[in-house]
Amino acid sequence: MSHLVVETVDLHRNFGNTKALRGVSLTVPPHQVLALVGPNGAGKSTLLKLLLGHLVPTSGDARVWGHNTYPPAIQIAGRVASVCDGHQPPRGTTVQGILNLKQGAVARFDARLATELCCEREIGTNRFWHALSKGQRRWVLIAAAVASHADLYLLDEPADGLDPTARRRLYGLLRELADEQGATVIVASHILSDIERSADHIAVLIQGRLYLSISLEQMREEVREIEVTRDFDTDDLPAGVELLVQRELGSSRLLWVRHHELLHVENSLPDEIQRRSVGLDDLYAALTSQPDSTTQVSEFQEAG
Repeated sequence: MSHLVVETVDLHRNFGNTKALRGVSLTVPPHQVLALVGPNGAGKSTLLKLLLGHLVPTSGDARVWGHNTYPPAIQIAGRVASVCDGHQPPRGTTVQGILNLKQGAVARFDARLATELCCEREIGTNRFWHALSKGQRRWVLIAAAVASHADLYLLDEPADGLDPTARRRLYGLLRELADEQGATVIVASHILSDIERSADHIAVLIQGRLYLSISLEQMREEVREIEVTRDFDTDDLPAGVELLVQRELGSSRLLWVRHHELLHVENSLPDEIQRRSVGLDDLYAALTSQPDSTTQVSEFQEAG
């Protein structure tokens, strides 16, 4: 069995002429919370559906615990829980009916925990699904997933529709799943403040490509924003520096760079070059800005 929970190798998925994923290679080890971030249409949902076995790759491989996800392997069944769009039970279905279906399908399902989580948000299990708000429906699906005691959680915008209190509770639960149960969590989200509090690692998808895969600890230690003159030649950057993205700003240019021995790099830069630490919001904004004549993104990824 692979020591990796998830591995994709040169993964492509097309929908007609639309290239939803373009050569994504990513690895996810056990016990991590990985955040998939990127603009709408970046390929996050497609990647999760491929890992769930809901889609067949156009080319490349998607593996969970070393097994291809399509066709779904029996070794994966029952060990993966998910929250995705498209859950539409028949009208008249109650919350209890949703939980009963989950209990019948999942051997390790904890019905008591699912009920307790619903009650936390004042969602009675006798309520009808169609009468719930968007956020309440999302919470029921979250409760059902968490109560599955899975080894891998694949969550597509799980906080969609949740109020701030519920979002904090959700991401606290995800952290507990990794730290206390040893689970692996992959969550697609646009709420960067929540991610920065709970994730170990981020993967940035843009137009179907993986542009950056990095732990948040590495981001803080190894990535800097530097300001240089317009005529600065990026070839003059110290050896080993990865240029992630650059943008022109008036009479100067902003560069976002990465190096494993950042202190050495900072000391080797000329004094007139300003350097600043980078937060996730700033790095995400730089990477996902609409490419134009003044913004260039360098494809860079470090799997794992």
